[in-house]
Amino acid sequence: MEDSRISHRYALALYQLAGEMNQLDRVFADMEIVAETCLDSKELLRVLSSPLIRESKKNSILSEIFAKSISDLSQRFITLVVTQNREVSLPAIALEYVKLVKDFKGIKTAYLTSAQPLDEETRNKILVRLKEQTGGEVELIEKIDPELLGGFTLSMEGQLIDASVKNTLHQLRNEFTNNSYISEL
Repeated sequence: MEDSRISHRYALALYQLAGEMNQLDRVFADMEIVAETCLDSKELLRVLSSPLIRESKKNSILSEIFAKSISDLSQRFITLVVTQNREVSLPAIALEYVKLVKDFKGIKTAYLTSAQPLDEETRNKILVRLKEQTGGEVELIEKIDPELLGGFTLSMEGQLIDASVKNTLHQLRNEFTNNSYISEL
């Protein structure tokens, strides 16, 4: 709980500063890079959480990793986070910043899992339908799960639509198992 409050506080401060400097979108892209890089690298997470590695070394490592891919404002913010001994929270701060910007812009995130990759036409139909229902912009994050056998599952804002073959088969199995009809032959 403490970590989420810290993450929110730092992300909010960055959000306000980026807004004042008209760099919301640039820093948004930077924080997506930071979050993805940190979460994809167990070694980097170990470095950030290690009490044996000095602040200056952590700053130089992060600077070397991100120097060519993020803005000066984002780089200075990362340095501040490390200086304040909050580097363990860096991925959470970056994700919280991304969430703040998405909330500000009214962008909703939908998670679609399908048995096979969707073709462009189907993806566009789903996006159009979601945009109509939400009245705003929708970001679609796709995942492939062959265990669904066919169809898809879609979740957005706590709602789940399960139109998978696996779910249909499961429901049929339950109906046959719990069938209260007894033949009188």
